[in-house]
Amino acid sequence: MKKHLLLMIGLLVFFSPSIAQEFKPVEVFGGYQFAHAQPNANGNGWNVALTGNLTHSIGITGDFSGSY
Repeated sequence: MKKHLLLMIGLLVFFSPSIAQEFKPVEVFGGYQFAHAQPNANGNGWNVALTGNLTHSIGITGDFSGSY
């Protein structure tokens, strides 16, 4: 009985943050990247992603990036 109680408490603690999240119809991400390939070759770049959420579990993402 004690094992089952601990398991239920553990599952509740583990899954409760995902239940509290709200539905966002659009998500935007922007980022910077740095690549160090050789001792004298460095690269800079960017990344932009836009996600349109159709439901709580399905979305469509466009991801664009560039490196220089």
